[in-house]
Amino acid sequence: LEVCWLDSHPALVDGAEDSRGPITLPQFRPARPARREDTLGADAVAEGDELPLTAIPITPTLIASCAFAAGDYSEGHHDPEVAKKHGLKSIITDIHTSLGLSQRWISDWAGPAAIYRNIRIRLGVANYAGDILTMAGNVVAANAKTGEITVGFTGFNSLGDHLTGTAELPLPAEPARAAEENR
Repeated sequence: LEVCWLDSHPALVDGAEDSRGPITLPQFRPARPARREDTLGADAVAEGDELPLTAIPITPTLIASCAFAAGDYSEGHHDPEVAKKHGLKSIITDIHTSLGLSQRWISDWAGPAAIYRNIRIRLGVANYAGDILTMAGNVVAANAKTGEITVGFTGFNSLGDHLTGTAELPLPAEPARAAEENR
């Protein structure tokens, strides 16, 4: 676990008249696991294996920089005032960011040589700046002969499921690092 800080209700914001002042509370969330340096081999994965629960802070910088990098200049991804005029409470992630965060999370678990054959996501509730996207999932199918695996996953935040999806990827017959060392 790691600690993060939640400003539960800052005083005198948007006309509030809370005389107690801001209240900041400690909150605990799963620590982001380290990226795998080698790639899982097909023999190391079985149906039902859980991927690590991972909390990803959704910052305004993450949202805007990812949207711009993808060529998505919609103001709902970088201008809070325009987002509010369109009925949103703040800026939100675009689908490219959600997809990229999903792929990064799976690659951190599977390893650097993981190659995606297919990935599908379905968006749900909005992913607002200041929220936490928590990724959870498991191996729903694994073929030891071909190395093909399917990962089912969900990314949820304080509003509910932001995305659900599946990813299909082949894993090497033996871990990538071991294969290189045997050459």
